[in-house]
Amino acid sequence: MKKTLFTIVALYLTTISILQAQNGDQPKTSFAILGGINFQNLNGKDFKGDKLDNDMVVGYHVGLNVQIPLVPEFYFQPGLIFNTKGSKHKSGFTTSTYRISYLEIPLNFVYKGQLGNGFIFLGLGPYVGYAIQGKVKNVTNSVEVKDDIEFTNEVNTSDSYSKSFKKNGCRR
Repeated sequence: MKKTLFTIVALYLTTISILQAQNGDQPKTSFAILGGINFQNLNGKDFKGDKLDNDMVVGYHVGLNVQIPLVPEFYFQPGLIFNTKGSKHKSGFTTSTYRISYLEIPLNFVYKGQLGNGFIFLGLGPYVGYAIQGKVKNVTNSVEVKDDIEFTNEVNTSDSYSKSFKKNGCRR
């Protein structure tokens, strides 16, 4: 995973340096600062195969992207975003809140064509995300317990039920 992340970042930086050679009245490379709120939920199945029953939590994202012209009206738009995700789960008298922070690198291809006095904007593409931190807060009656989430490749039945997450998915 680290090798893939390094390769993508190196490609991103190389692409930016090549862009300095462009000139003329063609569209220019532009930069944008991103930010906003997320309404996130963790879904899937638990270790018994039952569907997870979680509520959404509010998170946020901040980052930047670069809009690189490819041909008229088509752009490559890579970025780097810090994103928070999570969920809330109620079971009996206990409420558990999960918050996970990610670094994400979106690699979007965008069409931006003239439409009247404005533009039509269509985009798609993959992204690579890497979980960098996670916290779980369990509240039972008025007692609050906070823990770090441990990211592992394998989750065993002996692992803590409330804070062990697989790198390629989650377990609750």
